Amino acid sequence: MKKIRYIGFGAVVTVLLILINPVSIGMLTLENDSRVSISTNLDDELDQYQDQFDKNTNRYGHVINYYRTVAQSFKPTVTVLTRVEVCVIIPDDVDGNLKCAIKEELTGEDLTFTEKTARELRKERDPSHTSQPIWIEFDFPDIETIPEKTYYIVCSDYDDRNGFYSWMVNGDSHSYSRGSVWVSSDQCKSWEERGVDSYFRTYGTGKDARPYKPELNGPNSGKPGVEYPYTTSTTDPDGDQIYYLFDWGDGSDSGWLGPYDSGYLVKTNHVWDQRGSYKIKVKAKDIYGAESDWKTLHIIMSKNKPLNIQKLLILFEKLDFLFLAKLLTI
Repeated sequence: MKKIRYIGFGAVVTVLLILINPVSIGMLTLENDSRVSISTNLDDELDQYQDQFDKNTNRYGHVINYYRTVAQSFKPTVTVLTRVEVCVIIPDDVDGNLKCAIKEELTGEDLTFTEKTARELRKERDPSHTSQPIWIEFDFPDIETIPEKTYYIVCSDYDDRNGFYSWMVNGDSHSYSRGSVWVSSDQCKSWEERGVDSYFRTYGTGKDARPYKPELNGPNSGKPGVEYPYTTSTTDPDGDQIYYLFDWGDGSDSGWLGPYDSGYLVKTNHVWDQRGSYKIKVKAKDIYGAESDWKTLHIIMSKNKPLNIQKLLILFEKLDFLFLAKLLTI
């Protein structure tokens, strides 16, 4: 349905093939310095990715063949996953199909998958640079996903015992903070996390909208040791239920409260132990993890009770009356 897009990493590629023991070593080293670009699609949008080159690290590829399966974990922000792209090297001697699957658990069943033959993949290479890594698109049947939940892109080839594909990794750099590379040497029965990131891109639709900035109401002054009430509320564009987090400005917070229905007024209390000025903050997040901006309120906890203007006026009236009565008795 969608044409495979590929872009080489650079004009100079140095390949070191380590074939002594593909089970225990299984990697090759590359040098390159060009910037990769992002393909576009009219029906979906780029969501998660790691395609940034860190010049301070070496790049290499994790071997994919009968002896080794490679996965990359990620956390989507979309509700429908449509396709992924991975950056791989396709050698002349590889014969097996390259399968790309999405899993919820590394040892679990495939949620969706598709595969491409070695012959198909070799046609996508640049004839003058056959050892250069290319971006391959896997357009599988769409699946529903839960934003902020961990999923896995799993690439496998159980047909090749001698040849192999190589999924490019950004050296020792852990540049994608929402996942990492996992490797299995027993066809997905057990896995080992590597703490680095492969080159990948995910696409999808239905990106979750975050809640609007919440309101924050309550006293803006008070006395230490006294409990004061504060209220907040907001709405979510998707109508999702909402959690709230209060930061009291004194080193403590409320923890996430909820979930509550969109628009529901939430009330909580807090006591400040010391006098001084504080900045209260509150933010919201929906049940899928999309967070709002902070709303702030500045307050003062004075040493004494806050002044009551009405009581002062009554006191002044009494003083005036007493002063007038004393004058009349002179």
